[in-house]
Amino acid sequence: MNLTQISGPVAYFSSVIVLLVFALPSIIGAIKQSSVFRAISMFVILGVFIIGFETLAIKTSLPYGKFSYSDMLSFRFFGTAPWIVALSYPPIIIGAFWLARKMSIGVLVPIFTALFTTLTYVILAPAMAKLTLWQWEVPGRFFGVHLRSFIGWFICAFISALIVKALWGEGETKRLVAYSWFAVILFWAGVNLGVGLLIPFLIGLAFSVFLLVLFIRERRRDKKAE
Repeated sequence: MNLTQISGPVAYFSSVIVLLVFALPSIIGAIKQSSVFRAISMFVILGVFIIGFETLAIKTSLPYGKFSYSDMLSFRFFGTAPWIVALSYPPIIIGAFWLARKMSIGVLVPIFTALFTTLTYVILAPAMAKLTLWQWEVPGRFFGVHLRSFIGWFICAFISALIVKALWGEGETKRLVAYSWFAVILFWAGVNLGVGLLIPFLIGLAFSVFLLVLFIRERRRDKKAE
């Protein structure tokens, strides 16, 4: 059996378990970053925002084009966006925000966060399309994904980064919040390999290695500072 043959309840419940496990480091990191209240508030606000954004996109076909989520992703809000989107999205944003803080300052942080988030979708979107977890009425040119969708993900991530920045301020972001993001990227890189999508796999692998090296370097630096 290959990955494209996995569907129905098995795929759904497996994805829920994976999301819960992957989200734990970012949740713990967010609590250590600020407080329990702010961490919960951020996850709730980002979750509500992405559900609203996705619902509007599905209803209007803007900015992603005409697409929908698979029926196997049940428990949808307003019959459009599945609830697991609200759980999977925040770890990606705050992970990308952590890296953006390393690579930029000030007003550039939301822009870099949006860029890194969009790169994440370059990795996971083709695999999700291949597994029919989401589908466009007319398949796009990038492994079934419309190029305009990446513009939509950039806009969405930029707004999300402004939310995170407002809650966390200008202080240093803890590395722990990015571990969930790293796991998501590595996981979907593996899925791409499993479904035969070589280019997204290589992009995901390269980005995963980059993050791993960065984690190791920062950990060594922290130990020297102790």
